[in-house]
Formats: sequence, C-alpha cells, structure tokens
Amino acid sequence: MNELLIVCYGTLLLFTVAIAVLSIANFRRCGGLEHLFIGAGLYYYSLYGAWTVLAVKRGLEASEALDHLEASLFRVSIDDDYLLALLLYGLFVVSILAGIGLLCRQRWFDEECTMPMERMPSLRRLLAICLVALVASAAALFGEIRAAIEQGVPLYLFTRTEVSGWFTVHQLCNRVGLITLACAWPIQMRRPTGSKFLTGSCLVVLTLVWLGYLGALGNRNEIAVAIVACFLLFLRLGARIRWGKLAVSVFFVYLALRSIETFRAVPPAELFDRVLEALVDPKFWNPASLAGGSESLAAHVSMYGIISTPVSWTWGESAIYFLQSLLPFIPGVDRVPDSYSVYAAAVGAPAGQGFNIHFAAGAYLNFGPLAVVAAGGVIALVFAGVRALARWSARETKLVMPTMLAYCYFCALLPVNMRAGPESLKALLFEGFLIPFLVVLVAAIGRGTASASALPAAARGV
Repeated sequence: MNELLIVCYGTLLLFTVAIAVLSIANFRRCGGLEHLFIGAGLYYYSLYGAWTVLAVKRGLEASEALDHLEASLFRVSIDDDYLLALLLYGLFVVSILAGIGLLCRQRWFDEECTMPMERMPSLRRLLAICLVALVASAAALFGEIRAAIEQGVPLYLFTRTEVSGWFTVHQLCNRVGLITLACAWPIQMRRPTGSKFLTGSCLVVLTLVWLGYLGALGNRNEIAVAIVACFLLFLRLGARIRWGKLAVSVFFVYLALRSIETFRAVPPAELFDRVLEALVDPKFWNPASLAGGSESLAAHVSMYGIISTPVSWTWGESAIYFLQSLLPFIPGVDRVPDSYSVYAAAVGAPAGQGFNIHFAAGAYLNFGPLAVVAAGGVIALVFAGVRALARWSARETKLVMPTMLAYCYFCALLPVNMRAGPESLKALLFEGFLIPFLVVLVAAIGRGTASASALPAAARGV
C-alpha cells in the first residue's frame, strides 16, 4: 500500500469518526433521531463511496457501478486531486453538523404528543388526496405508459429517454401522494383497533399500488424519503420503538428498495426469470451491494471530476440560477446553466444519460474550496431556520401536525438532496417543507383546535 493510499484511508477514517461524534452530540443536545439520520445520510452521499473507490483501486473488490461511471465519465485515480476531494467532502459535512450543533440548542417536540384523534388530520381526506394524486400522476404519463406497454419496454427506461411535457406535474403528484401516505400511516397506527379495518384496508391497497407504480418508474429515492419521514413522524407522535417489528419493517423496506434497483430496467417478458435468479443470488441479499451501488458513487466522484478537469469557476451562477428559478419570467435575462450542466459539459458526460453532481462539488464549481465550507454553513443556517419556523408555527395548535410532518419530511430529504448542486436548495425548501405542510394543512381543515395540554411541552413554549 503506497503512502498516498494510507493518507486517504487515514483522512476517511478521521472524518468518519468526527461525523459520528458530531451526529451523536447533536442528537443528545437537541433530541430527535433525525439528527442521527442526517449525519448518516450526509456521510453516505458524501464519503461512503470512498471506501468502494479505495478498495477497487487496491484490487480488493470489483464494482460495476464504478466501472460504468469510469467508462461514461472519467477514470478515477488515487492521487492528490482525490485526496483534496476527500478533504473537501469531510469539511463540508463537518461544517453542516457543527453548524447545526451551534445554532440548534433547544430541544423540540421532546415529549409525547397526546393530541386526540378528532384533532388529527382527516384520514379519509388524506386517502382521497392520495388517490387523486395517483390518478393525476399516471394521467400525466399516460402516453409514455401506453407506449412502454405496447413496445414491451421497461417503463423506467422509457421515461428516462422520453420526457413528457407533463413531467413536472407528474413529479408533483408523486410528492403529494407519498406525503399523504407518510402522514396517514402514523395516524392509522394510533386509531382504536375497532375503527381500523376499512381505512386500513384502503391505506394498504394505496400503499401497494404506489410502491408498484413508482417501482416501475425506478423512483427509489422518493420512496425512501417518504419511509424515513413516516418513521420520524411516528416517533414524534409518541410511539415507542418495538425492535422486533422494526426489524421486520426494515427487512421489507430493504426488499422493496433492492427489488426496485434490480428489476426496474428488466423487460416485462424476462421479469419472472430474473426474479427467480435474484432470489437465489447472495449478492441480492447483501446490504453492502445496495449501499455500495451507484447512489453512493455517482455524486461522490463528481468532486474529483471537477478538480481533475480544467474547468473554470462559474463565479456564483448557481445563486443566479436559484433566483431565476424563483422568478422565472424576468424579461431580458437569459437563463444561466445549472452546476450539473457545467459539470457534464466539462467531463464529457454522454447525452441522454443522467448522472449526479454533489452539492459540495457544485459549490466548489462556483467559488472554489472556500465555497464548500461556506455551503455547509448555509445548509446549517437553512436547517436552523426551518426548525425555528416549525417551533414557532407549532405554537398555533392547529398547525402542529402540518408542522411536524413538514419538519420530518425536510429532515428526510436533506441528505438525499446532496445529489444535486446548490440550486437544489429550492427543492429542499419547497418539496421538503412547504408542500408537505400545505398538503397536511388541507387534510386538517375543519378538524378543530387541539387544547394546549394536548401538545408537547416544547410546542407550547415550555
């Protein structure tokens, strides 16, 4: 093992320990498992892929995902540029977690929420919104779905090459549908046993249909975010972790996510045979195979690609793009490219294939190394601002459930959002907080106002 490889391993191990310590410290100071999840998620999308890269370059293992990225984009070498990429990723994650620790010192929703069921959002209204969103999402892709069925082509591949003019509507409906499910399941679990059958049956059917539909589309990350948000909300409502049930749930979640990744590009005619092959393949049941795939590598290698490729800094174009996305109809102003477009052009990414750029890599592309640490500080400020807004909103008792779900969804989406450049702050704020808040607020209209004693002490300002 050469000296540079040892330094890379040491750097990676040092930041691994630092991120773990900061995540645990934030959890103990602020309360809430979301702090552990955020730390783990940021680590996964930023540095976890480095273990795979280093092992492959040492000849200890093979990685189809890394081979595909190198064949399509650029070859990754263990050199000074890669060491710099590790340092920047580590500093980026540490700056986020340290900033959260400094800015968020008050515990929030740390006690059980005993809000009575009649004050919860209407479960029937949530299910109705979920059904309408499902129908609207499928209608937006009706032409693509029909063509994929007629041609015998996987819907996942068809929608990746033929983008519908209604694709934005389709994505919005997907978000709304999953938000309603993430809110409905914790409410359903709190209902008295005798009143669960009808709504519970509808909820199970809608959940399975959404899983099958989004699984065919290959939208694994959307499902994962909704599951995490649902779990966090479940805990916020005073649930206690039952480790046996949690283990069973984790198994089925793994099975669903692993199946989506494995079978989403398989033609329907070959699906049955591929399922039988996968079930007896040890690699299918190995969690490391799922964790070490393209999700942890595609964004990770982007920093190395930008550093090792002669590409000029964009001097803040991501901020301009962000403002233009908020005010898209400014006359006489041309739309600037986003950071991914600049990155893809610089490394020669093939047309028609979508890859990822890490948030930190996009920040580096704008202003260089200092912008990476500054970007981490901005994310910490955004998180602290959203958390403060949620605490303030929760003082109005009828906003407690919309606030809690929106906060949980924001926390679930934050790490996943690292797979896009700095422009993705808009998606984090709108799709991660505002849309969940509004969806649950609509379902809660007319449900009355909970008494102050029914709320967590922290929500009452105690």
